[in-house]
Amino acid sequence: MLSNIDAQKRYREHTLQLWKGDRSFQAGIVLSNEAIMMQSTRYIGFRLAFAIIGVDILLIVLLVCFVIIEIWFVSLLEEYWLTLVLFFVLGVVQAAMTRLVFLQRADDEDRSLNIFRKRKTYLGLDNRRVFHVVFYFSMFVNVIQAALAGLFRLLDSVVIGLFLIGRVDRCAMQRDWESRDGAFTAYISFLQLEVSHTHPVVITFCHLLNELIAQRKRDSTPLPGPAENIYAVVNEGCSQTTSEGPSSCRPAVPTVDRVMSSRVRNRWFLALTLTRNPTLIPLRKKPKDEISSILVLNVG
Repeated sequence: MLSNIDAQKRYREHTLQLWKGDRSFQAGIVLSNEAIMMQSTRYIGFRLAFAIIGVDILLIVLLVCFVIIEIWFVSLLEEYWLTLVLFFVLGVVQAAMTRLVFLQRADDEDRSLNIFRKRKTYLGLDNRRVFHVVFYFSMFVNVIQAALAGLFRLLDSVVIGLFLIGRVDRCAMQRDWESRDGAFTAYISFLQLEVSHTHPVVITFCHLLNELIAQRKRDSTPLPGPAENIYAVVNEGCSQTTSEGPSSCRPAVPTVDRVMSSRVRNRWFLALTLTRNPTLIPLRKKPKDEISSILVLNVG
């Protein structure tokens, strides 16, 4: 239940990030339009399969872990508890010496001699000779501690991977290897496909564009009638007007000058939009050299 809630939350967060143009969570995965469409069709299948497999594997591993803890871990803890306590004490001593001896500390205004008083520290080395001595003798202890830390590192990776194996919104691979995770790639592709059709800015722009086209179609029809429509009639290319209103009117025929003017204005708007939103350039269907020529001609 908690995993599903977290998955829905991340889905919403990733959608909002894509709406803002933030693709940082994609971990550098760049796919072509064909690959995005193909991977999107696999998303539902990956989601269901990974959810079922993740629950089954997690239940089996937890059962095995309970048996191992009951039989082997308790006896091991009874035998080596003193070693664990010793490592814990050494860790506390190192943390205390780091704060009280090795880091440079700010002077108190009242010049207090209480070394345990909490004061501001700086990233500067103090007591260099003591630091070198402790650094040398703690090396032998840290080797053993590092060996144990390596085992715990592997154990942490396995545990976290088991809990996240059923999640397609979290990549199971290491950094720079995210593209090897097919489920995560399908999730990213499905998000991109959905955002391209549900982006609120795109929907609003298309709605306003459709309204403008419909308005122009309505304005292009003959509008004989009262004098308050004379300005709209003149703008659409009425031929004659009288004191009572337009006597004869026909739809305006677009001339070469009007077509060229509209084309120049549209290119100027395109150049201005791409200049203010450079992230839209890779999303256009036209090649980049044509876009750059438009920017040079209109901006320059």
